[in-house]
Amino acid sequence: MALRLRLPGRREAAARLANFAFLLLLAGFVYSLARRWLESAGALLVVALFLSTPLAYLVTGSMFVENAWTLFLVAAVAAVERWIETGGRPWLWVAAALAGSAVAGNSAHSGACWRWLWVC
Repeated sequence: MALRLRLPGRREAAARLANFAFLLLLAGFVYSLARRWLESAGALLVVALFLSTPLAYLVTGSMFVENAWTLFLVAAVAAVERWIETGGRPWLWVAAALAGSAVAGNSAHSGACWRWLWVC
């Protein structure tokens, strides 16, 4: 235990790897959404533009939660699109769970979400 306290970089490196994994999953979702409207080369260009933004570098290299938050939101959008295509109610529940996970992951926006639900 004392050895772990002297070497705190291991846990931080693991958290950074998890953040990088979220970015890779997010790039996959961006590709799948862009592929619906574009050819493969165009979808790859969209992913390359997304990954080359300075904000993607900043968030991935740090301990921010925005990669996971954005992954949940993009996955919720993909689930809503799947629900529109198929009409299956389970996709709507998946979208709601993913959007709720995004709100739970970033509690700063939870008040805005509840206000939006109150209006609807």
